Amino acid sequence: MIEYVAFSAVGLFVVGIVIVVVIAEIFTRRHKQAEARREAGQRQRERRIAARRARLARPTPTLMPLAVADD
Repeated sequence: MIEYVAFSAVGLFVVGIVIVVVIAEIFTRRHKQAEARREAGQRQRERRIAARRARLARPTPTLMPLAVADD
């Protein structure tokens, strides 16, 4: 009878450890996915800002003929 109690205690301990490891893995995976989404959003924002700056740095087509016409 004592052997059954010991085996069941060890079995419950092992099952508890497995449950903790699985939960930790789920949270780790979610954290990594959230971090990847944040980094992707940051890269997209940087690309948008760079495109906006490049667009603003180009001379506008409407101002070019006016500059030539003043000469």
